[in-house]
Amino acid sequence: MPGCDSANVNLASADVVGAEGLGLRWAEKFQMVRQRAAVLRAEYGCSGPLAQKDWVTSVRQIGHTGKIMRPKLSISRPAFPARSCIGAASRAPT
Repeated sequence: MPGCDSANVNLASADVVGAEGLGLRWAEKFQMVRQRAAVLRAEYGCSGPLAQKDWVTSVRQIGHTGKIMRPKLSISRPAFPARSCIGAASRAPT
């Protein structure tokens, strides 16, 4: 089920993923990401620094240091270095 925090999360095969990074500033704000994912029936992920701070479980870490994904739709604010976002977007289906 999308949005759960179990080890069964498979971000690599998710069709829709929402992600955030340190731009949130406070761990409590990540609840908005979870809520947005639930409304969109999407998975959610985080940048490496958020997982390292234990704001989000490490199974939800995405990017070069986490899970590589190719969703049909990715909703995120600058959670990762632009270079990795552009590289991932260039391989996304159109």
